[in-house]
Amino acid sequence: MPAAETGAVCAVTGNVEAARYALFSRIVPVLLHGLVGDLQAMRFAVSLARLSCETAESREKILGAIARIGEQTNAAVVRGQAFADWLRPDTDAKTTVHEAVRANLDLIATEWSLRGIEVTTDDAAAIQVVGAAMCREMLSAMLVTLGDSLPGAADVKLRLRQRAGVVVVSLHGRAAAREGDRVRGSLSRALHWNDVASLADSHGVACVQRGDHVIAWIPVRQEIRPEDIDG
Repeated sequence: MPAAETGAVCAVTGNVEAARYALFSRIVPVLLHGLVGDLQAMRFAVSLARLSCETAESREKILGAIARIGEQTNAAVVRGQAFADWLRPDTDAKTTVHEAVRANLDLIATEWSLRGIEVTTDDAAAIQVVGAAMCREMLSAMLVTLGDSLPGAADVKLRLRQRAGVVVVSLHGRAAAREGDRVRGSLSRALHWNDVASLADSHGVACVQRGDHVIAWIPVRQEIRPEDIDG
């Protein structure tokens, strides 16, 4: 490969890795905080179960306390799996659009709530199956970047529509007349739309952006029809 082409490939790769690192630096602390919270809740559930046994409470209360241990353990396992999926993505893994949207909105829920950013979703393509790692990274990059570009409180519309072989993801933000915090000044690096473009190119995803409106065309791995679910 000629030196000029090699340099171009390295530059593109560097842009992708820089964008991915910036995204990880925002997502991983949220996942870690959630995991620690789940583990603390599990430890508390164990303490309650132990206390129920030591004080010889009724059988129903003891069984209820033990059941809560299982619930908190399951929550910690799910959070830990999400952590592992980010750190070591499986390119063969699949998920539904609904699950990908739910997981990504959960990651930004606390920060956006403090900033007065409210999201409404219109997910007519919720049942479609897509690549988990690719969809997760694209959705999170779009959401985080939009949040970083908004100066304050805003209304965000997330709209998903199925087209031939793709799910069209439209994300649009508009300033809202309510109180909300600004972007935290302590961020090591804000995400920008060129970061989203670099990640989209790495996945072979078409993506366009104008102002606070971005659209991406996510390839469908397995097309599901409503009658397939009903049947």
